[in-house]
Amino acid sequence: MRAQVFTGPHTFVLKELEVPSIQDDEVLVRVRAVGACGSDFHGFTGESGRRYPGMVMGHEIAGEIEQLGASVHAYKRGDHVVVQPIHSCGHCTVCREGKTSVCLNKRMIGVNMDQVGGLAEYIPVHMDNIYGIHSKVPFEIAALSEPLAVGFGAVGRSGMKENLTVAIVGAGMIGVSILLAVSRYKPSKIFIIDQKENKLHVAENLGAIAINFRQTDPVKAILEQTDGLGADITFEAVGLQTSVTSSILATRVGGRIVWVGNMAPQVNIPMQEIVTKAREILGVYCYEPEDFRQSVQYIETNPHLMERFVNTTVPLERTQDLFTQLSSGELDVFRAVITV
Repeated sequence: MRAQVFTGPHTFVLKELEVPSIQDDEVLVRVRAVGACGSDFHGFTGESGRRYPGMVMGHEIAGEIEQLGASVHAYKRGDHVVVQPIHSCGHCTVCREGKTSVCLNKRMIGVNMDQVGGLAEYIPVHMDNIYGIHSKVPFEIAALSEPLAVGFGAVGRSGMKENLTVAIVGAGMIGVSILLAVSRYKPSKIFIIDQKENKLHVAENLGAIAINFRQTDPVKAILEQTDGLGADITFEAVGLQTSVTSSILATRVGGRIVWVGNMAPQVNIPMQEIVTKAREILGVYCYEPEDFRQSVQYIETNPHLMERFVNTTVPLERTQDLFTQLSSGELDVFRAVITV
């Protein structure tokens, strides 16, 4: 089978690898589409250190079942599926608390597992990590299930309820996924902050009040439109110093800040703004199985809405060019998808 092997910073090599064998509790998935996550192209440059030479990346995966292990009875060959890439142990203290996304023994397909990721024609997947999706949904759209689940996971843990004022810092794929998840609760207002007009325009069409931080002080704008109070809940979906600071200052006294972005390994925070105003900070990583199920169901119900987030598709052979464009900033989209 063909696979794009990461051989070092800024370099993929298209190689022929053996088709993986499967265990009784696994399926062999014929990969059809893979989303290019920001964590992938930051790993591609070597700046994050979260991808290593010799691996096959790709964790936003949609495809169809090619082969079933002897213990798999819930699916059949040819079924369209999406892959939930996080493997949790199920028995550590954190898993027993229901927080499987931060399992102490967590492994992730396309990130740190000793097997091929989605940039390959075939991958073995445990039967508990596949979710069927209706065949009417194009594979390129189905691959959005994973990033959308991140948004659903963040909102699910936030304490969100109806009629709250919400701010979202970052209008990339995760930011708009949060926007879609929040919108189900009928908030009174949703502000979204970014500098990219094309992304802000899409967010506006989805019901958000867009703020371009290159043109307007976002904290001042939010305070002016909330009678000086600020947002009840703010989601930070970038993970840089300025965005983290904005997420704190845009939140009302006693409000909650949910940190989802994690681009910078360390940031400075205004401690007194948190303590003396009783603001709560919650870190959220990825999703739980129920969040992933809801994401798949949302995409099945709204495939045409989700189309607007797949802006570029390229074949597997052009992975190197795509990642070069994404990592340099030459290409700036919600999601680029590699077809396999």
